[in-house]
Amino acid sequence: MVNRWNNERVAIGCRNIKAVNCYANAIRNKYPNRPLFIITGNTTTMKQRREICKALKSTNNGILLSTQQSLSSSMNIDYVDKVIVPDHSWNYATESQYFFRFIRLTSKNFKEVHFVSYENSLESNLQMLIICKEKLNMFMKDREIEDDNELYEKFGVDFNIIDMLLSKERDSEGHVSIRWGQQNIV
Repeated sequence: MVNRWNNERVAIGCRNIKAVNCYANAIRNKYPNRPLFIITGNTTTMKQRREICKALKSTNNGILLSTQQSLSSSMNIDYVDKVIVPDHSWNYATESQYFFRFIRLTSKNFKEVHFVSYENSLESNLQMLIICKEKLNMFMKDREIEDDNELYEKFGVDFNIIDMLLSKERDSEGHVSIRWGQQNIV
């Protein structure tokens, strides 16, 4: 995705510092000529975060790599139009707090927010958990839906996530087997 947006600012929001460090190494190797800005909560003060965002704004193709939690609600980064969320939270509200730093009332352009989720991964299970929680939230607000396809469309799910979920089964002899989609975990 970053490749497709050579001349645009991009934000990537990870869930932990270890992931930020891995992405930072990969981005530096792949895009040595693109400015890379890193914000994490453990090493960057609020004043430094504002300065980093100011420096990002002065670029045409800077990459902001951060932990999702490190961008406070008061930060207005409306000049970034491409957002990648490679790690899911168990809570959609937490995820949305991150990407809404870029979707602001002052935004002038359409925003693209991409949630990266691979088949048969933990992220697939977390995505389904988020969808189930959203369905429950809608029910509690008296906004029931006819079928789950409406939620799948809202969250951009385009594969049969149900077939990939982690399941635990017990055979007739009491032996436990764990399945992750079609994979058997011994």
